[in-house]
Amino acid sequence: MAAPFRYLLLFTGFSACAQFDSGALAAFVDFLHKTLGFSTEDIGYINAMEYVLLPIASPLIPCLLKCLKVKIVLLVCLVGNMLGVFGLVMGPKMHESGDSAFTLFVVSRAISGICHAGIAVYGSVWVDLHAPKDQAASWLGAMQASSLVGLVVGYTVAGYSEDWVTVFCVNLVWFAATFVCLACAASEFIGSATSGHRSGSQVRLSFVSVPSGSFVDQADWADAREVELAEAEDPEVRLMSTNRPASAQQNVQNLPVYALMAFCVSSLFFVSGGLQFWATPYMEQIRLKELREVSGLGSEVEACAQVHSLVVTLVAVITLTAPTFGVFLGGGAVDSIGGYKGAAGRSTLKLLATGALLAMVFGVAACFSTSFWLAVSTFWVFNMLGAALLPGAFGLMLASVRSEKTSAASAIAQIPINLLGMAGGAYIPGWLTGCKEDASHGGGAGPSCDADCDYALGLRSLLLGPVFGFLCLILSLLLYRSPSESEETDNQELTLQAPRRRLAALAQALPQPPRPPRASHAAVMTCGARLAALAGTGAGWITLRYLDRREKRRAAQVASCSTWTKNLLFLPPSGFWADDDWYDLQMARRLPLCQDCLREFVYALPPLSGKFVVDLGAGTGRSAAAVAAAYPRAHFTLIDPDEGRLRTALIKLRRAAEASAVSSSEVPEPHLVVAAVRSGEPLPGLPEGTVSGYDCVLALQAVRHIVAPAAHYAEKHGLATAAGPEHIREGYAKVFKGIYSSLVPGGHVFLGDRVSHGHPGVYEHCRLLEDAGFLEIDIAWRQDDWFVIGARRPI
Repeated sequence: MAAPFRYLLLFTGFSACAQFDSGALAAFVDFLHKTLGFSTEDIGYINAMEYVLLPIASPLIPCLLKCLKVKIVLLVCLVGNMLGVFGLVMGPKMHESGDSAFTLFVVSRAISGICHAGIAVYGSVWVDLHAPKDQAASWLGAMQASSLVGLVVGYTVAGYSEDWVTVFCVNLVWFAATFVCLACAASEFIGSATSGHRSGSQVRLSFVSVPSGSFVDQADWADAREVELAEAEDPEVRLMSTNRPASAQQNVQNLPVYALMAFCVSSLFFVSGGLQFWATPYMEQIRLKELREVSGLGSEVEACAQVHSLVVTLVAVITLTAPTFGVFLGGGAVDSIGGYKGAAGRSTLKLLATGALLAMVFGVAACFSTSFWLAVSTFWVFNMLGAALLPGAFGLMLASVRSEKTSAASAIAQIPINLLGMAGGAYIPGWLTGCKEDASHGGGAGPSCDADCDYALGLRSLLLGPVFGFLCLILSLLLYRSPSESEETDNQELTLQAPRRRLAALAQALPQPPRPPRASHAAVMTCGARLAALAGTGAGWITLRYLDRREKRRAAQVASCSTWTKNLLFLPPSGFWADDDWYDLQMARRLPLCQDCLREFVYALPPLSGKFVVDLGAGTGRSAAAVAAAYPRAHFTLIDPDEGRLRTALIKLRRAAEASAVSSSEVPEPHLVVAAVRSGEPLPGLPEGTVSGYDCVLALQAVRHIVAPAAHYAEKHGLATAAGPEHIREGYAKVFKGIYSSLVPGGHVFLGDRVSHGHPGVYEHCRLLEDAGFLEIDIAWRQDDWFVIGARRPI
């Protein structure tokens, strides 16, 4: 269920607030160095401490999310962050009393890092679960940009205020406001850390009291997590199987790509972490050197103050505008080419590799420039390009693992992101600068260096980030496999095992099914092909291709013949679905849950004695006969374009009347209508005696075939069929409106069906019924992908 936009603002605000203190410390480098007496290595250690503890605590977050509610975990993390900031507030006072504040700063940053893990791990997972599909990359970009915005805000406030206590008190107030907003937020939009769906579970949900519009976007959840099995060529042939491999049910897991993209994101944060701490003193030195060479300096202190003010302003503008523009540019670009999931992932990787190459070029210009304004402009482009890579890279990282493992994957990725990325970017430039200071002031132990170039080597080390990221993207591009591409490799095994799996399912229904010839040989060959494919050898690939062609030829031969062997396989188009008697015999065998659906369908009906009832797509009368056995006094109208099936249905209805305890004189004669239901038109065949419509409309496995009938059925009766999700959804809406107009005020409609690929999900059925004007929409029964839904027309 997609969350409203204001919840994105809440999560991005939380993420930005958690980074405020790191940005403020970057502006207080001189204060820590000159006033509190810390060395550059000590400053780098303090800055890096949060990013050292964050990955250590990250694996604990998925465990906590399984035991506690998400909101509780996030609120506890907020409280811990406030404690960490409070420790920073008390540091200067401890220094004034004569004690060293170093230990307090390290502990405070460690607490902040541990508690920062909550939003760092769950923020991106929340976006992946709750963002609208067509805006997922943009929302993910906003989530990544929020941490950069927090750094900039903290840096700007600290740069202009220069009052340590005031700055971090602002951070405490921001945390408190976020705590209140999160505590008041609706839990259903905060979400759960797991997205898995329990297969085979029986769920009952009531929507009687749900306000209008509540079904919006729930169809996405139904379609994505309930309907992953592919539809057979003949929709009535598909056998429900719970043993389908996970690779066919959801995104293709590719752990090498996941690892490479985690390191790529780490390289981006390595650059970001280094720039936020060390760009300011580096640019100040470039500016002061230019002033000395061009016009000389008057008062050294006054000139330093002016340069500091200028650089703080420019760095604030750069780190605020460049990353913000970059993440939305990158997110929009990824969304425009189809997102980062599935087959579009390869195009996204190519786009990211191009961006990384450009980032290297501008990074070299920024870090080796001796012109202040050239460095400023190239730093802006360098930041922008790096940020533009984040949404696609982070999205590809999450898309490379199973949906139910995104929380754990996000937690594990925090280890390299923070240790190699943020902590490395904060510590390594400071360590290199400290080494140069030792070399220049250590009695000639190394090459001398004046103050103007102290930070140069440290900042240039940040160029390792885009280089390493580019290499990771190139390797990912070579190893990337989309679901469509995996059909040529891993899913070839699925094709080979399909006949055997389907025969195994059929064996549960038939007492003594015949076994396929040479079953043991096929099993050996399949196992051998699997081992060869896993070994990645050319012989294995050739074997898979050969067996694939052999099985396809065999399936084509079976489909083209007219012998009884078509009854044994479920390869489309197997069976004889065009034959009325065979259809009636095989329905329950091939779709065993249809019996349970019919039973629950009848139990869900209101009293129908004496009512006018119409059965859409009545077929051979299975549903009408079951309802007639319960309510023999009802007036039945059966609508179907196949006259032969309606004759069979009439026989069943008469047998049901004879078997009932009601006198034959009290049983109305069924009314048969040989016609197709047209989308958007009232139902045909309204019998005499009804005033304005039917009392109840029954549609058991009907609407799906009215909108998009099977190929053999559409050809036999000259029916139109809808193609594509949008046209199919429009067809459902028209059918529901036609049903609505054919009911008397207060009349009911009952739908019994199974979710099909490309067709609306369970919740989308509810939403379409609501759009048509129905009330009291209720899911009476649901198991696997079968369901029964009832609704009523207003009086």
